[in-house]
Amino acid sequence: MTAPSFPCPRFGTERNPDRPTVGGRVAATAEMMGRRLHPHQRHIADVVGEYDPDTGLPAYPDALVVMPRRGGKTVTTLAQLLERMRRHPRVRTFYSA
Repeated sequence: MTAPSFPCPRFGTERNPDRPTVGGRVAATAEMMGRRLHPHQRHIADVVGEYDPDTGLPAYPDALVVMPRRGGKTVTTLAQLLERMRRHPRVRTFYSA
């Protein structure tokens, strides 16, 4: 059985190349979890991971992601949370379903 392929998002915020992102670190964290991010998950990680280089604060403090069942929501979210905890050891993160 082959893995499903996912199309590019039809709607969403475009990546701002002027801002740095932690998207690569999120992808590396997913790899450590034994999961490789699909292109749409990497796009989410890159955009949500953008931050202001002057303040270090996230460019998007809130993110709304809508995708179908089995689209990779849990892996995307968990990789984001784990990467943030690695960068900021004293940060507390919560996940609920």
